[in-house]
Amino acid sequence: MRIGARGKLFLVAPALLVVSLITAEIYLLPSVEHDLTERIRQALYVRLHLVAERAATYARPTDSSVDWDLLADRLGKIAQARVTFIQEDGQVIGDSEVLAENLGTLENHRARPEVAAAFNGQTTDNIRYSATMQNRMLYAATKVPGNSKMVARVSLPLAWVDQAKSKTRTLLLGGALVALLAGVLMSSAAAVILSRSLRRLTAVARRMASGELEARSHLESADEIGELGRTLDHLAANLS
Repeated sequence: MRIGARGKLFLVAPALLVVSLITAEIYLLPSVEHDLTERIRQALYVRLHLVAERAATYARPTDSSVDWDLLADRLGKIAQARVTFIQEDGQVIGDSEVLAENLGTLENHRARPEVAAAFNGQTTDNIRYSATMQNRMLYAATKVPGNSKMVARVSLPLAWVDQAKSKTRTLLLGGALVALLAGVLMSSAAAVILSRSLRRLTAVARRMASGELEARSHLESADEIGELGRTLDHLAANLS
């Protein structure tokens, strides 16, 4: 299918738009996700250490009467995050998002990356999907000070990161559609002007080819089209 100059100019706008959207998807959105996740991570560690210190004041290693699930519920409200207490054998004995009677149904947490690292004396974080919360979560864990057999873990959902990405993508798409409309209008106007000048030059060239050497384009524009018109007029004058 043959596409004229006007059609080619018209296609430039959507082509540039598609390139811009692909670039934003590859570079901008991952950067947005990284920055937001990093902010959540910083807030998570602050809450984690506060929870661990608060738990240390409530619970002593020799005190077996501590209701860890009740403590998790209290600290979860204070930290505004999911708080979990895990024994050295991996058993969950307190979780602010799980009822006490359902703790026994939870999987053993000893092999969870952040929990295993905490029992080894390291404070790390991990991102994964939570079947309990039905969402992607950012987890961080550390030992409860003064209690080497207990790990406190705090987690925050990453749902709002996904929502922020979706909103950013929507805004980009909306802005792109507006830009596309403006681009189409501008490229259409430019294509009309360009095609008018080209048709004028074509008509003059045909008249010259038929022997009408007094034909002139009289184009005065300073662009390449004007230069071509003046060259064609000069050629016609020389031939005449």
